[in-house]
Amino acid sequence: MIAPKKNKLNEKNPTLLKEESAIRPNIEHLIKRISQERLQEKKTRLIMMVLIFSGLTAVSIFFSQS
Repeated sequence: MIAPKKNKLNEKNPTLLKEESAIRPNIEHLIKRISQERLQEKKTRLIMMVLIFSGLTAVSIFFSQS
């Protein structure tokens, strides 16, 4: 019988493949995380624009009354 050829890295560390799979995250998870972060940034920008616009409106109404 022909013995299967072993990888030298796996001979030194048999858990190498398990560690690599544990270190590398799932690509779908990364894409979902990026899209969630972008959505959060959009919400934050929208809230900031509304606050600034409201503040400018309040200031302009205050000074236009006098």
